[in-house]
Amino acid sequence: MEEALKALESLTKQFEDFKNKNEKNIGTKVDKEEVASIQKMIETLTSKVEGMEKEKVSEAIAGIKKLVEDMGADVANLKDSTKSKSKQYKSFGAAVVAKIKEMDLLKTDLKKGEHRTLVIEADARKLAGTMETSNVDAVGTNSIPYELADFETGLTRIQRRSPWLLQIANTFPISTMYAQWAEQENQDGDADATGEGSAKHQIDFDWVEKSAKVEKITAYIKVSKEALSDLAGLQNEIDAELRTEILLATDAALLNGDGVTPNLDGILAQDTAYSAGAFAATILDANRYDVLRTAIAQIVAANFMPNYILLHPDDVAAMDLSKGNDGHYVLPPFKSANGVVISGVTVLENTGQTTDKFTVGDFTKFNVRVRQGMTVDIGLDGNDFTNNLVTILGEIRLVSYIKANHAGAFVSGDFSDAIAALELTS
Repeated sequence: MEEALKALESLTKQFEDFKNKNEKNIGTKVDKEEVASIQKMIETLTSKVEGMEKEKVSEAIAGIKKLVEDMGADVANLKDSTKSKSKQYKSFGAAVVAKIKEMDLLKTDLKKGEHRTLVIEADARKLAGTMETSNVDAVGTNSIPYELADFETGLTRIQRRSPWLLQIANTFPISTMYAQWAEQENQDGDADATGEGSAKHQIDFDWVEKSAKVEKITAYIKVSKEALSDLAGLQNEIDAELRTEILLATDAALLNGDGVTPNLDGILAQDTAYSAGAFAATILDANRYDVLRTAIAQIVAANFMPNYILLHPDDVAAMDLSKGNDGHYVLPPFKSANGVVISGVTVLENTGQTTDKFTVGDFTKFNVRVRQGMTVDIGLDGNDFTNNLVTILGEIRLVSYIKANHAGAFVSGDFSDAIAALELTS
């Protein structure tokens, strides 16, 4: 077997020399006698190999046979054609011989039925190179190849605050352009104890009709028909954007609106200003907790029961971080452990409130009447038709009001001013 392998190595070298010689002389006629000589050597080696199958190296023999076949095919190709000059490479036969020696198959005592598997590296002519992710070209500048990405559907929208006042207001539908109600005013006389035979005490009051006009908050977006058609989900994203923008504008108006048409009448235009009252200049090292506790007392004294406190997140954080002179955190007895309830009233934090501002109230007395809920319509406006555009319009119609007799249910002020008013003076 070793002699056969040596012969195979010699034959391989001869064949490579022959082939390289013909590749360097493109267009020259192939030497038929030399080809015939190589073929004869192949046939001789084949006959020797076939007679050695009982040497328990059947796998190696199979590889050599494959080499013989490949070499025969290569010789046949050289007979009738010439090839352009190419880079030299190790033939399959040479690779088989090298692998047999590397695995030491000839010196290994193979058991009956056992075989050795030869793993031969692929010919460089048949594999251009290792495929890596860098082989995947993306379309466009600085883009990521589609095949290398897991695309998340939808659009990541700008982060915005959440509307909060419609959820806590006294909200109902309305079917007219105005909300109307009657309030009691100008009461005269008082009830009192009456002696026998004495005149009873007369009282009276006026009924005053009041109203608030429904207002409208709107926004629209123009978009091309091509964009709506080609960008999946664009209309849904636009609808969501319109809804968000309009509801946020509505939310801001419910707190800050001045009530002058077409503006809604907001809480801060109808509430009662904070007053330190009996607590003025009586509290040592006054802080935000003291302000809120006294604001709650002001509302309760007006015969209302507050249920929410509106604060900016910065003020909530400042309260949580309040410390005494010795560095310990302040936790008033009227504050819950998690800080979200002060004297039974829930704290809500939202950037819709101004920093340093507080609003405490009984929000069952804040009335919102919705004439037309949030709607989104699509149509043509102006020259949309000729410009191949569509207009997407969103709007909401509603009215908000606090009855004059309920103004005491809401107290607002600035922490800085209120703390100064409460601070004990020497």
